[in-house]
Amino acid sequence: MNTTNESRLYLVTSSDLGINLFQGVEEALKAGIGILQYREKDRRKRSYLENAQRLKEMCAEYNTLYIVNDNPWAALHVNADGVHIGQEDIKFSEARKIVVDKIIGVTCYTIEQALEAQDYGASYIGMHLWNSSNTKPLSECSSPPIGIEMFKDICVSVTIPCVAIGGINESNIEQVLNNGADYIAMVSGILCVKDVYSTAQRMNQIIGDKVNENKRFWLRI
Repeated sequence: MNTTNESRLYLVTSSDLGINLFQGVEEALKAGIGILQYREKDRRKRSYLENAQRLKEMCAEYNTLYIVNDNPWAALHVNADGVHIGQEDIKFSEARKIVVDKIIGVTCYTIEQALEAQDYGASYIGMHLWNSSNTKPLSECSSPPIGIEMFKDICVSVTIPCVAIGGINESNIEQVLNNGADYIAMVSGILCVKDVYSTAQRMNQIIGDKVNENKRFWLRI
């Protein structure tokens, strides 16, 4: 599948937000996000695969790329477009055996990790930029947030798309884009606002105005 939705706004879900998951996602999809990642820490929940499948169907309706966090088996089961893995998760080589032709994103904290992920064939690199949050406390990160200088260094060291997440809002999003981000990932900054649709549209506009200055390709499968 090739997506014609060229938004570089990347929405990540979280069950910790205490909100109606599907209502918020629906509004964001209507606003035109480019990628949705289903992140659920407790995969033992009976609703885990049901939610994964429902989100996949919603993304298909809006022609939006759909990624499952940390679980290539679930990504394969619901025919997601890809999977995102961290440094402490399944090895890239093992994930590739499961999701043979799909997107694989990898969280990286150093230039060495980013170059290794690129050499393995990662589709993109995700980087936890600034402060921890309610959706991803510092205790859950394999390394501290990397900060803007390391982020910039990694962006210029690789040729695959770079996704920024963590502490990004309207006051600093242009700084992140100016330092090499190809995609902006947000969680509560989209899902916890009063008007999800308008906020997502506004973020899309800001990203669209800036990202064409960057050189890396659109994500495709």
